[in-house]
Amino acid sequence: GGAAAMWYHNAKTMDPKNPKGYIRYARIYRGRSPEEAVQSLEELKKVLPDYPAEAEAAHFMYTARKFDKAVMYYSKVDSTKLNEDRLREFALASYFTGDTQKSLFISKYGNDRFPRDPVFNRLTFYNALAAKDYPTATEYAEKLFTASDSAQIIERDYLNAGHAYLGAQNYGKAIEMYKEAAKLNPNDNDIHKFLSDTYSNENDTEDALSEYN
Repeated sequence: GGAAAMWYHNAKTMDPKNPKGYIRYARIYRGRSPEEAVQSLEELKKVLPDYPAEAEAAHFMYTARKFDKAVMYYSKVDSTKLNEDRLREFALASYFTGDTQKSLFISKYGNDRFPRDPVFNRLTFYNALAAKDYPTATEYAEKLFTASDSAQIIERDYLNAGHAYLGAQNYGKAIEMYKEAAKLNPNDNDIHKFLSDTYSNENDTEDALSEYN
């Protein structure tokens, strides 16, 4: 890596307006020093102001799990110029930093461009649930389950769907979702508590007691 970086540094010096040297130098350092990788991209931005260096910098920060900095750099990029993978990273990084409002805005834009993408459908679902927008949350939960390409449904999806339907006072669907979660993790007492509470909302005392027990 050190030898490669030296040659890429030489490439930057000899051909300062060729972006390849800057980008490949940055890729050498993105794992061990994302800051140095970004510095190389900032050098590129100075000589080629129109080059989308911020998107590369954001990607490096995302892969280094520096999500706050990934959001900062992605926020400087025109979202219409981001491909599907980079747009996913922007939405996920915003979610991981706790900015569910920003993540919702980006994931909804992702839904418009890539309506069958499971990541955008899941994020719109989760972010809408965080905002207590239960109609939107249940709409996109359904899209995640039935209208997403290659979606791998996990326990948390069913749990959150249960919460969304419970918030929408659709107790039958909430029970259905919690039962799906229970199939994946039958010994989780929290799931049985959610089921018990939901049965209680339907005045189904017998099933509520059974789940509670």
